[in-house]
Amino acid sequence: GNLHAWAAKSDESARLWNVLCGVVRSSPTHAASNELVVAGKGAAIAMILALLRNRPGLISSVGEEDLSSVLALLGIENGRENCNDARRDCIALLGILCSESHPLAVNATIVDAFLTILAREDEEIGIISEILNSIMDMYSLDETDEGNHE
Repeated sequence: GNLHAWAAKSDESARLWNVLCGVVRSSPTHAASNELVVAGKGAAIAMILALLRNRPGLISSVGEEDLSSVLALLGIENGRENCNDARRDCIALLGILCSESHPLAVNATIVDAFLTILAREDEEIGIISEILNSIMDMYSLDETDEGNHE
């Protein structure tokens, strides 16, 4: 067996990326906090997160609509386990994205979302931990790096 046949080509990764982002961006006709919708979007976020970890070149494929969709999913509060898993993955995804150079306006939007969540008195500890981890990723770059956000 040739193991190289298992490796996905970059165009296949890009197609998969586009499909997954389409799932996250989709607007169902019913409430966005519906448990099944959140589970589906959460699964797509988990796969996007795995793709970014293994195909970092896909970071450049993230658009404003994708970012807005991730932030919307992050803001859902229903306390169910699949919701918390999806939210943790959204935070990890944002941490990866923001560890690369990005505009100050994007930085402000994401940090505002993170601080809003951290200010909640009843937030799950796993969510708080992931936010703190992402903030460390965002701000721990070398100060000589132009992508460093102070």
